[in-house]
Amino acid sequence: MANTKISPEVADVLRRSTITDNVLVLPPGQLPRPLYEAVDKILKNAGGKWKRGTGHVFTSDPRPKLERALETGIGVDEKKQLQAFYTPAKVAARVVGLAEVYGLTVLEPSCGEGALIKECVSQGAHYVHGVEISPGAGRIAVENLYDADNVCITGRDFFDCGLSELGLYDRIVMNPPFAKGQDLKHIEYALRFLKPGGRLVSIVSPMTPEKPKFWRRMSALGVHCYDPVRLEPDLFKESGTRIATAIVIIDKL
Repeated sequence: MANTKISPEVADVLRRSTITDNVLVLPPGQLPRPLYEAVDKILKNAGGKWKRGTGHVFTSDPRPKLERALETGIGVDEKKQLQAFYTPAKVAARVVGLAEVYGLTVLEPSCGEGALIKECVSQGAHYVHGVEISPGAGRIAVENLYDADNVCITGRDFFDCGLSELGLYDRIVMNPPFAKGQDLKHIEYALRFLKPGGRLVSIVSPMTPEKPKFWRRMSALGVHCYDPVRLEPDLFKESGTRIATAIVIIDKL
């Protein structure tokens, strides 16, 4: 879903809507179908999910986002802005299985709603630390993992975290953003938090390990990277994208 221009009609509906406890309720009366679809698109862009009998439900107060959208006239697609296409359970199981986390400490540098962390716990990790830049996604991760006493979620930009804060880990599992080479940038930064003899397993764009730059950087960092694992098409369809993906496995020597 792309960023969307807000028409005067849509803006009027949004201004007349009511928000209580992170739930937005549209004005009384039935909107014409095209107008409803346009409003719904803006609300979904802002992170709202329609729940029958309730309204559009958000993970946090949507007023700041909607006020900004009304001021600018643009409904920003937050998922695309953050490249936040979260990891389906089937993919998470594969990534964590390749990481072999049983009994080990694990870092997830962009944990989203906690899919990879949940799988790490399921596969017997000793301790898992997740970092997430989006407050909404971070709150969902905490809720999804509330009964796991071996998990910690830090709400901030991973690139603002240092060794003194996070420490070193036996394993790192990750699903970073892909756009403009961000996956390689995230991998390079994450490797500083990996113990010698540790393993990093990351979902990446299939084009990333095709580039000589990737292999040059791995060589310069003194790590061993295995041949990439190509994932089946459309595995991320349920997360809102049909982007092709691969998995890289990197051992720190």
